[in-house]
Amino acid sequence: MTKVSSYKIAQGVNGAALETAVAALIALGYEPEEGVFATPGSGLLNQKLVKREEAGTDIVAFNRLAGQVGATVIDDEAKTVELDVTNGTVLGSEAFQMTLSPGAASNLATPQAFVDGVAKAFNITSESGDVAAWTVTITVL
Repeated sequence: MTKVSSYKIAQGVNGAALETAVAALIALGYEPEEGVFATPGSGLLNQKLVKREEAGTDIVAFNRLAGQVGATVIDDEAKTVELDVTNGTVLGSEAFQMTLSPGAASNLATPQAFVDGVAKAFNITSESGDVAAWTVTITVL
């Protein structure tokens, strides 16, 4: 499924201001909505531009765990999450939260039992049904 955001330039905008606004929105990735938009300079003052973003299978954020040292490393291309915890941390049933791409879901339940340095595999499914295999690895320093 495609996420759509739109921006409508209302009537009453003068031609020069309209062209400036349309050009700025196009530069931000907005496109004319079919049947509504006319090219700048056309004199139409009621135009709608839309921005379509494909739903993803990414992890946007992963919460910090107790005893964690440094930042969580999320690699969208390799589909990995890696984090380190202090020496002496006993890994057990770790509760965590992930923020995913809009509309995405994960099959990784929380809390989850982790083993030092062993990758935990799971899937993220996008709103459109695309599936990506990810891993989370926690290393005790």
